[in-house]
Amino acid sequence: MSSAAPSPSVTNFEGKVFQDADFEGALFQNKLTFRNAQFHGKTNFSRVKFEAPSDFTGAQFLGDVDFSGATFTEPLLFNKIRFAAKINFARAHFQHDAHFSESEFAAETDFSQATFHAWGLFNKSR
Repeated sequence: MSSAAPSPSVTNFEGKVFQDADFEGALFQNKLTFRNAQFHGKTNFSRVKFEAPSDFTGAQFLGDVDFSGATFTEPLLFNKIRFAAKINFARAHFQHDAHFSESEFAAETDFSQATFHAWGLFNKSR
């Protein structure tokens, strides 16, 4: 008789460094943190489903990043983020609060056809 190992309550990538990260189509069911992570090269979160609170506070995206078609069903923290290159949130669905406060969008940013069903906060962002 085998038993499944319990899944962790938090998926923790805090402070990690990624090169050409590809999470396309992934499903994150647990609380997720990418706090202070660095993403170099192209980063792909397209069509990812985030089913628990997600925290990217202080992360740096130093290459193009794609969140097109992503779904966020719980609170999202993108506070104090640096997007140094193109960022794509086209057709993303934010079903809970999305915080982008004090974030820097240094290049082309696309939120076309994105839907916000709760707060979309961009306080002190540029």
